[in-house]
Amino acid sequence: MTNKVTVSDLVQYFENRFPTVYALEGDPIGLHFGSLDQEVKRILVTLDVRPEVVEEAIAKQVDFIFSHHPVIFRPAKRLSEDDPQQAMYAKLIRHQIAVYSAHTNLDSSQPGMNDWLAERYGIEKAEVFAAHYQGKNYRLVTFLPKESLPAFKEALSAYPLSVIGNYQHCFFQWTGQGSFIPIDGAQPRIGELNQVTELKEVALSLTVKEREKEKVCDLVKKYHPYEEPVIEVYEKKNDYQSIGMGRIGKLKEKIPFKDYVEKIKAVSHLEGIRFVTKDDKALVHRVAVLGGAGSSYYQAAKAAGADVFITADADYHTAHDIYESGLSLIDPGHHMEAICIPYVLEELTQWSQANLSELAVFPSEVNTDPFHFL
Repeated sequence: MTNKVTVSDLVQYFENRFPTVYALEGDPIGLHFGSLDQEVKRILVTLDVRPEVVEEAIAKQVDFIFSHHPVIFRPAKRLSEDDPQQAMYAKLIRHQIAVYSAHTNLDSSQPGMNDWLAERYGIEKAEVFAAHYQGKNYRLVTFLPKESLPAFKEALSAYPLSVIGNYQHCFFQWTGQGSFIPIDGAQPRIGELNQVTELKEVALSLTVKEREKEKVCDLVKKYHPYEEPVIEVYEKKNDYQSIGMGRIGKLKEKIPFKDYVEKIKAVSHLEGIRFVTKDDKALVHRVAVLGGAGSSYYQAAKAAGADVFITADADYHTAHDIYESGLSLIDPGHHMEAICIPYVLEELTQWSQANLSELAVFPSEVNTDPFHFL
């Protein structure tokens, strides 16, 4: 038996995986077309929603498109089908294709766009620079019978819970005496109606990230031996996760700048690549990356100690400023962000399997990069 998937289910999944609070102010993320109640069977994953991509979706009988770049980036003032963009909107509506976009929230999530780019470009131990949001962390405590603890922990072992740095399942526990009386209406799994039950209990404590709080509470309820488990959640006032779009780290070995440019060009499958530097023989060690149009972050990248900043769409005058600052720039083009397609595709496939659904998930085969080189 397979489970039905709706647009609402997918929105909930995406907004847990790429929290909307991680997006920059004014970014038009979210559901652009479709109804939350609409059933979804076939999904297309793309960087951009362009007329050719919509034709591809129609040909593949897709009913949901996930895109990184918001399909309606600027509000439409009129809906005339003489305009190719407005005609595309009309086709999406006629064919009842829902469209959901995760943009700067996907860029900022961990793992997300800039973690994937850092991995591609050989940047190790990448950390956030230029944080724009502080993600809260919480302490969750639940109480259960001492003899139930091993089975409870075993049930949770399949999930990467209570992660601190490179460690997971970071639990703390203490024992005490618990008591309760099941009253009329209860269906106790332990104890008898209207009788006092006293037993040795364990208080189990774990850390929870803000975006995982609801999911972890659901898991605790699912595997807890009590009918109505006690779950206490406290905000950790002195513990926050820095959320930002850019990443910075070190290359495994130092490399001459010109050689690193050639490497970026090769792994990005480019015919040509722009760069700015005062010394193309200088050794590169510390590298910052920010997918998309991130040249306005160059000062933050330099302040974080970068030798090189990899980003796209640097304009002429900003490139002059970067040059004079002594920072080197590599610009692989905005289409560098197409790297997200296989990652989102894989995560959606795993989610579908875990939820016993039979979603068909496809990567877009349309190259939406408008630039070419001679």
